[in-house]
Amino acid sequence: MKTASLFLAFLIALCIPDAGAKTWTVTSNADSGPSSLRDLLARAGDGDNVHFALPSGQEVISLNSEITIQGKSVSIDGRNTGQGSGYPVTVQVAEPGHSPYRVFTLDPGYRRLVSLKNLQIRGGDVSASSMSPDGGVILLRLDGALILSRCVVRDGRARNGGGIFAGGVFNRGSLVLKDCEVTENEATAEHEESCGGGLYAAFGTTIISTSRIHANASQSHSGGFYIFNATGKINNSSIYGNTVRQGVANEGTFCGPSLTITQSFISNMSSSTIAEKYPGPAVSRKIEGKANPANIIAAAGVKLEALQGIPQTLALVMRSVAQH
Repeated sequence: MKTASLFLAFLIALCIPDAGAKTWTVTSNADSGPSSLRDLLARAGDGDNVHFALPSGQEVISLNSEITIQGKSVSIDGRNTGQGSGYPVTVQVAEPGHSPYRVFTLDPGYRRLVSLKNLQIRGGDVSASSMSPDGGVILLRLDGALILSRCVVRDGRARNGGGIFAGGVFNRGSLVLKDCEVTENEATAEHEESCGGGLYAAFGTTIISTSRIHANASQSHSGGFYIFNATGKINNSSIYGNTVRQGVANEGTFCGPSLTITQSFISNMSSSTIAEKYPGPAVSRKIEGKANPANIIAAAGVKLEALQGIPQTLALVMRSVAQH
């Protein structure tokens, strides 16, 4: 677990402003035009910071199309203090849950990072898109890294990753959620194609810390999260109340080289039916009632630490990447 902790420290270090970085201030909540979020993100350079100074009653930015950040690191902080009202900023599609586009498509590039802080981000419905039907609120492409801190991600609908979709073929990127809430999102694909109502993360590294993933849904399986072929860490977080319309794994599914869960509450995670559905190297185990080191089961790369005092059943299903 030291590797994951060091990696998180490395990503956070990347967020520390560079001495030569410029800070841009959003003073208009319009979709576009001078001093709007879209305008300043287009003008920002690699490593720059974007802050807000929006007056009272104008803390909501409604977009008419998604914003793309490409080929650069950038930090966006929605605290809206200083000359602003002091109320955090909401960035949303025109009709949350319905508009046929997401809020952010992020493609910062290898060893570059996008940091989103103190924002409420409300997405649309991209499930019918012929180009990119995944990630209803945020789509993180390929090798980039994304850190969300003190953010709410909600109202997205997509084929996979109703709220957040991070990854792709040969992805080396990373996703970190710290002090975040992911809620009211849905993965909408029918049959077995729908994964991760709250978030879908493939490859790279995924860290969920002091966060809540709840009240998300999926048509097929993994209403809360789906982490595939990635190194995962879930720490001091709660994952509960997520649903599946017609399948298994209400809260989530993990399939990858290593997973560490510490001091977290995860209710109703996965189901033994998935092991039957994907025969071969698969592990299905449950930790009943109050888990402690004496009855923790570690198999197939799973590492569970210090799960004391969990009041409900935690069911963990692992399956080989080859069986995906």
